Amino acid sequence: MASIFSRLNYNFDSTKFGTALDPTGDIAAKLNKSAPLMTKWQYDALANSDISGYFQNPVANVSNSMFNTVNSFITISTSVNYNVATLAIPIDKHISNLKNSIVSFTQHTNRLSGVAISDDPTKPDFNSALGVGEIVLMITNKYDGIQNNVPILGNFTSIFIKDELEAELAQLLSDYNKFNTTINIIQLEGEGGPYNSTTSNISQSVLNNIVSNVISSMTFIDNQIQLDLNFYAQSKSIVDDYSKISQMSNFSPLKLYFINNYTGTEKLKSKL
Repeated sequence: MASIFSRLNYNFDSTKFGTALDPTGDIAAKLNKSAPLMTKWQYDALANSDISGYFQNPVANVSNSMFNTVNSFITISTSVNYNVATLAIPIDKHISNLKNSIVSFTQHTNRLSGVAISDDPTKPDFNSALGVGEIVLMITNKYDGIQNNVPILGNFTSIFIKDELEAELAQLLSDYNKFNTTINIIQLEGEGGPYNSTTSNISQSVLNNIVSNVISSMTFIDNQIQLDLNFYAQSKSIVDDYSKISQMSNFSPLKLYFINNYTGTEKLKSKL
């Protein structure tokens, strides 16, 4: 049976530690009085190094479907010759930009749902967003009368938009199928003999409409990510400011003397 201690791979003669094993002769009694740090299932998980797979991204399926669809879209949009005027920015570039937005969104929601840990202090993950949000909730509850979890949930809006993402996916699939039906493979004569050419007879208006939808989808996703990042940044700013302003009370006699006679501004002294 696996144990946490066995993970240490301890291999030494413990008698060499001598009295360092229990200098006061009461270590066992003291340890027995301490409360367990984990539940039984957590102990078993730690003993077996089974520490992953406990969180999931609730919008992963739809964002992955969007990613796969844009990949397919890029493949066909870059392989055809068009019979319409060239766009200022080719359609495949717009779709590639959407792909990048979807990748960023998946990474963002993976962090918010606990699937991944953030290594950037400006990008919240499950624990940092909860931690900051809970402090802001306590502050706004006492002084602004907030009695719900909005100060916390404002960091997590991107994992609550599954319906909107599915609508974006449906539009993307519709545009992909619409584009795909315009593609034809024709045989042309060349210097080396006949060759196949992939062409599209899509109209300019339909192409423009597809590009407009792609840009709209990209903008929606980018804005959603930024909404969370902005809320988190503001939350952190509030917590930082609270940490500073909360020091302006419960002064020791010496600190109060310094403030009144040396270091305090009139702005501070007028509030004491």
